[in-house]
Amino acid sequence: MQRGDVIRRRRYVRNGLILTGCLLFASFSVFQFRSGSISSDLQRADALSSANATDNPQLGGTPRANDGPLYDAWMYPDAPGAMAALKSNDNINALKAEFLHINDDGSLEQINEDESTPNGYSAKNVATIKKYSRQQYITVSGTMQGTEQAMKSGRTITGIVALANKTGFNVELDWEEYGQWPPEYYQSYKRFVGQLADKLHDSGLTLAIDGPPIYDANSQAWYQWKYEELAPLVDSTVMMVYDNQYDMGVGTSIAPKSWSIDCMEWLKRTAGDKAVAGVAAYGYSGDKQSGRIAVNSSDQIRRRVGELHVTRNADGELVATNGRTFYSYADKQTMDMRLEQVKQAGITRLSVWSLGDNPWFE
Repeated sequence: MQRGDVIRRRRYVRNGLILTGCLLFASFSVFQFRSGSISSDLQRADALSSANATDNPQLGGTPRANDGPLYDAWMYPDAPGAMAALKSNDNINALKAEFLHINDDGSLEQINEDESTPNGYSAKNVATIKKYSRQQYITVSGTMQGTEQAMKSGRTITGIVALANKTGFNVELDWEEYGQWPPEYYQSYKRFVGQLADKLHDSGLTLAIDGPPIYDANSQAWYQWKYEELAPLVDSTVMMVYDNQYDMGVGTSIAPKSWSIDCMEWLKRTAGDKAVAGVAAYGYSGDKQSGRIAVNSSDQIRRRVGELHVTRNADGELVATNGRTFYSYADKQTMDMRLEQVKQAGITRLSVWSLGDNPWFE
């Protein structure tokens, strides 16, 4: 793929149904490999990062620990307000930055900081993330088409581990489209995560993986993915307990209360102490006639709602309607309700989608 602007589509798959979510526009810089080693550009950037960390005695400090579950957060490359939110909240356990993406041809790309992706990889951003979080992760995203090819190349693990070693960040795989995975892909995935985990462990780093919302035996049958099989291979497993509106349609909640509790209880039973509950802080707008859904930050949805009449539904989400358009978004009270669900399930860690113009915890 050529350097320049690339349109990335985040795809949501539930029960084999594929719907295209919001478009993320990113400018990627090709992560080049030369005889198994990373490019000289990356080496120079990482040298700067190491020097920055050495010169700044505050890096690696420990933010305030909160009572109850630990708070992790995803940060996307183009998310507005994410760095400001990172600096203003002193209780972030792990910050997960999407620095790597696997293209549809199986190649690994590094997302660098620039005007369109201010939260991308740079020595400055690495230093800031280390300063304001207890743990750090590189999120590696990709579609099934690309990751299927990437798993066949030894250079994929080499490249991921190289950036992890240079930054000192752990790694998280966010490879979705779960409803489309054939048995062969799932078996390859299990082998791949086992091998990647071993390489990371050699460097004292850890591996997390993101999985679909499963709440009972019937929903388990929709997926090859099994938390009880994957949890022993990795250090933590995240269930994304949100996006339910893509299954149930415009006008429904992002994370219904009873559904969320069932998902988290399933996760706890199948992943044990490695369970991490993914919770939503975002909002969406949807056209009730066409069914089209657009995800955005809760702050942006709130501004669009303006002076419309807003109510809080039984799931704790703030909702409003303007003609054919339905809105749903979160506030601190919504987040507190989701926090209580995590506690109720006995899970000791959660991950918020996502940091930047979204509500957070006290």
